[in-house]
Amino acid sequence: MANVRKTQREMYAEIKALVEKSGVANVTELVEFIDKKVEQLERKSDSKKLTPKQTANAEIKEKLVEFLEEQTEKLTCTEIFNQTDIGLTSATHASALLKQLVDTGRVMKSYDKKVAKFFVADEGIEG
Repeated sequence: MANVRKTQREMYAEIKALVEKSGVANVTELVEFIDKKVEQLERKSDSKKLTPKQTANAEIKEKLVEFLEEQTEKLTCTEIFNQTDIGLTSATHASALLKQLVDTGRVMKSYDKKVAKFFVADEGIEG
């Protein structure tokens, strides 16, 4: 049988069931505590917003795609970093964002003599 980890919510549900069956003196107190913890988990999961850095990176990724759509040849991370002024902090930053774009399928990646080159899948790309 696979070793499946339980979520905190599932664990609290099991603890609550055990507490209710146990007959300890302060059952209502313990159940209220467990319910409060579950409620906190729900609020925490509802408040997942993008951080300012994630928002900035999303904008940079859009600009990266636009830049690559204008290019007629495949470019390395360093070339992209040197040729653009879209908020990239380094070639490594460009590489990380390009990897995310490759993973989502918005940008393509190919290797030329062990060097990764990036492009948007278009008919007019050479190399």
